[in-house]
Amino acid sequence: MGFIVVADVFNFIRRKTKEISFTTKIILLTTVCLLAFGTFTLFVTTPSLSLAEAFFQTMGASTTSGFNTADINSLSSCSVLILILIMSIGGSPSGTAGGIKTTVFASVVAIVYSHLRLNPLVTFLSHRLPVQRLYAATSTVMLYSVFLFISVFLLTWTENLPFLSLLFESTAALSTAGFSMEITTQLSVLGKLIIIGTMLVGRIGVVTFSMALLSSDEEDEKPKVVSQEDVAV
Repeated sequence: MGFIVVADVFNFIRRKTKEISFTTKIILLTTVCLLAFGTFTLFVTTPSLSLAEAFFQTMGASTTSGFNTADINSLSSCSVLILILIMSIGGSPSGTAGGIKTTVFASVVAIVYSHLRLNPLVTFLSHRLPVQRLYAATSTVMLYSVFLFISVFLLTWTENLPFLSLLFESTAALSTAGFSMEITTQLSVLGKLIIIGTMLVGRIGVVTFSMALLSSDEEDEKPKVVSQEDVAV
């Protein structure tokens, strides 16, 4: 769950702080919900899994640690899709897990919820979220989706393997999850290079990688003043 939670809870237990931070509350709530959702759906959609195996598999996907007690190929397609979703979300900030992060996922959920309720202010747990954080969250989700699409597109172009297996392999690579449906050895040289590139982008971070590509040498360049226009959505 990240060093933020560890330090925050440690300081709270030692009574150095009166309460845990808002970030820790989001991480704990989102992590518990993901683990509960993943455990339940895996247990229901793959009857051969025990409750403990379903929980451990969900935990492995959420923390992107690569540990698994069940053969991925023995899971149902529904369970594989759930693992893909959980791997995409991944762990939390200031941790070693990959994915878009639990705080980003919670922020996007808050954005959607506030928009559906026609609320101009985005709130979560009765707290207003800063606009800068919302920009960062939506940018992360968009960039992650773009890189995942590119990886899957290239693999489906170069490889003659089941689509779900290629999607799972790409997601695991981008999230640095360490999971596989055992198709790596069946990939062509070009396919392996695509997976290597996807893993590299995932380890660096989709936002950091994109910023490196789009960075400008002119640091002192003044932003252009543009007029504000409305657009229908």
